[in-house]
Order: sequence, then structure tokens, then C-alpha cells
Amino acid sequence: RTVIDGLDWEVARGDRWVLSGPNGSGKSTLLRLLLGEERADSGQLRVGAKARIGYLAQEGENLRPDRTALELCLDAIPDETRARTMLACLKMPADQVLRPLRTLSAGERTKAGLAFLLLSGANLLLLDEPTNHLEIEAREALEQALAGYPGTLILVTHDEWLAAAVATHRLELKPLVVSG
Repeated sequence: RTVIDGLDWEVARGDRWVLSGPNGSGKSTLLRLLLGEERADSGQLRVGAKARIGYLAQEGENLRPDRTALELCLDAIPDETRARTMLACLKMPADQVLRPLRTLSAGERTKAGLAFLLLSGANLLLLDEPTNHLEIEAREALEQALAGYPGTLILVTHDEWLAAAVATHRLELKPLVVSG
């Protein structure tokens, strides 16, 4: 089935895009196309040669469940102090950083994934509804972290507060209407 049709979109270095639209309009599909996880049926899709993509799926399902939050961050940067500091900045409780991700709540997995991405050196972040399971304090911490992020951001969110705080551009996707 066709999810996105006729899209002509260019993202420049340093842009901060919010993808919005109702569920089923193709927001997550567009991220998977950018990642190369799905192929477009037609058209062209080009990602810059120097783009280092960091991706966080809606439920953190792209994270290794056997790793702890600290191990995940140490995969990005071998500096335990910086890793723990980033986790703390995102409001990850200290007693959670040594537990396997599979035992954490969806919100704690999201915090771990965000910490990893912010430490990873990725210059293009693709975030798929990162605030879905975060409490208000963690949402505010995420907003601050993204405000200080120097790279390009493509954010799928229904959180208008976050969108207004971090986005410089918006792409509104609408569900395709198929006539019978």
C-alpha cells in the first residue's frame, strides 16, 4: 500500500524538523526509509555521505535488551563519568543504570537510548516519538538536551511543547485517501 506519495523534501545540515500528522500518515515509515530499513517503490532518496545517523525507535526496540544503560552508553564513549553524567542529565535513576534494558520501563529504555545517541557522535538524529513514556521532568531534560544538540534533527512527535521548543521546520504528513 502507498503510504507517502509526491513528497519533495530537503533537509539541510543543522535543520531541526518535526514530522507531524495522524497515526498511519507515514511518519515512522519515512524514518525507516531514511535508515534504509525500507525501500521506496519509486523516486529518489539521498542521505548525505557524511551523515552519521542515530536512531531511536518508538519503544526502544532497536536497543539491545541484554545491555545495561551504562554499557549501552559506554559503547558510544568509553568514559564512565561522561556516560553516567548524560544518563543523570536525562533523569535516569542511578539504581537503574546497571539493570538490563529488558527489565526497565519503556521510559527508562528511552532515556538510555537517548543518552547513547547524544554520546555517539551521530550528526543526524532520527527520533520516533521519544516522549511517549517520559514523565514531565524527563521531557524537560530531553528538551534541554536537544536544544544543545549541534547536529541535524528529525523528530516524530505529537508533543507540541517539544516541537515548539526544538523545531525550526515542520513537515505535516496526511494520510492518503484511496478512492474505491
